[in-house]
Amino acid sequence: MVLETEYAGASLTVQVGPAAVVDEFTVVRVMISTDITDEIDVTELFGGWGGSFGNMWSIHMLSLANGLAFPQLGHSSYAGDYYISADDAAELYPVFAAVNSDIDRVEVFLPNVGTAIDVPVVDLGGAALTSEQVDRAVSLAEQNEWLRNNGDGPFPITSLTVAGDWSADTAVSSDPSGAVVVSMLGDRLFNDEDPDDPKAVELSGDADEVMAPLVRQLESYPSGGQLQLTGHQPFRAPYFHYTTHEGGPRAEAQAIADRLAELTDLSRWEVAVSGEEDSQERNVDYGDPDNDLLFYYNYRVEARATPEDPAERVAADVAEDELGLGTGVPVASGAEGVDIEVEGVRAHLALDEVVRVGEFLVGTVSLSAEQSLPASAFLLPDSGQCAYWNGRIGHACNLTLLVGDARRLPVAYVDHIGLNTPVTNTWGASGALVPSDWTTSIPVVWPDVGGDTVTLDLPGGPNALGQPIAARLTDIPVVDG
Repeated sequence: MVLETEYAGASLTVQVGPAAVVDEFTVVRVMISTDITDEIDVTELFGGWGGSFGNMWSIHMLSLANGLAFPQLGHSSYAGDYYISADDAAELYPVFAAVNSDIDRVEVFLPNVGTAIDVPVVDLGGAALTSEQVDRAVSLAEQNEWLRNNGDGPFPITSLTVAGDWSADTAVSSDPSGAVVVSMLGDRLFNDEDPDDPKAVELSGDADEVMAPLVRQLESYPSGGQLQLTGHQPFRAPYFHYTTHEGGPRAEAQAIADRLAELTDLSRWEVAVSGEEDSQERNVDYGDPDNDLLFYYNYRVEARATPEDPAERVAADVAEDELGLGTGVPVASGAEGVDIEVEGVRAHLALDEVVRVGEFLVGTVSLSAEQSLPASAFLLPDSGQCAYWNGRIGHACNLTLLVGDARRLPVAYVDHIGLNTPVTNTWGASGALVPSDWTTSIPVVWPDVGGDTVTLDLPGGPNALGQPIAARLTDIPVVDG
């Protein structure tokens, strides 16, 4: 698979594959070349803002057919030969967990380049890889205890659909159980109470609207299943009303269960209710532990539905009404692209097409800017960033696809310690700025939203770290991979 991109003002050709299974690992060959005679430093091309120079921190191998994400396991690309020219290409060998014997094709997500599709998995003897190259890559992965301790993977890919007002979200994992988790903000579900006069739980006038995604999910499975409703009160509650309800978080979950029974038929669902008064934060991630917004978004009622028959899913995740466009938000077709301005810097975004691969969509957004943009330009508003990816300030988090009155975020996975990791673009070890002076490729993988065209929506909104982009690209064609 060959990808073309631009980096440091030069055109790059990136050849990806094949992939070869070696014992407990999969090794992928990545070769980077250019036709520029001057040397180009590509040290930060794949590094990721939180990693050191010269690693492949943010490369992921994916099996979209199986809904699996494989994190990169070692500093296998760490070397001094990161300078390329027309006479000297760079050969890199990222290492991942071994794929199962029934997987013969994978995808490889390369930050700042693109996503290689249909990369063959072959026996080592037919992979055009020398034993010395493979042995060195595997050896470096085996020595990297920090990455290995964070779990080899693979991990099920998670699809996250977020209500337009950020009041609720729906997470669907590719785990075989078919479990669906709907989280609803407590501050939107319940009326405020006087802290000095605790009263029984009272649902707000917005509660039915906030619960609508859960109702639609339950109605998607006619055979029912198990439904666990859990009220969450974070372990530190600085000033919100949720410590004052009689009965605490369990009573809040029970109030949701009672109203849910009035909104839809629960006769085939086995319903259980519980509450956690010192709940672990939902967002197990890096970030400021004193950020009160984290506690606001962790005060919630969480519904975990495990269907009896996951295959019978029949209904849509969202309502049919399209999410409205904010005042003054620039909009254009994906091919035409849209002109934007962020903190005084003018730039241009475009997305020609997306490719359907199984139940996912793959695309590469192009960005050109007059000067470097702050990384905060690609963050979600605080209402989303704090809830989902609080510590991911060097990642492209806000490239969402519209689906009815909601947004689909880029795919992610939860590792074995509960860290929610988006498979999104990063901007090198410096991480503070998005590069300028050339057209930057920003690869994205989304859950499929159906249809022949899609709409890319960058929601803008307030963020404590800066000004996220607000823009919309429409009529982006979907082609089959």
